[in-house]
Amino acid sequence: MCMADDSFGRRIPFAFLQDIKTKFLEQYGQERALNSLVPYAMNEFSKTIAKQMVRIEKGEEKAPIITFGQHGSLPFLNHSV
Repeated sequence: MCMADDSFGRRIPFAFLQDIKTKFLEQYGQERALNSLVPYAMNEFSKTIAKQMVRIEKGEEKAPIITFGQHGSLPFLNHSV
């Protein structure tokens, strides 16, 4: 879930979520992300999220244009956890 002011539009919050997902999977890998049972095992990732929030807020990073997947859905919504 992502909340943003109306001034951000719709593209920036979805691009933010996609970027966070990519960074998370790069850092932990899909296997560890899906199978970790240790509480707070990935707590240090909150620092990455905070940095990205500041970069987007300051306009340091432009949100990419997100294209729809082959079945008309957003690519980051295709995976169920």
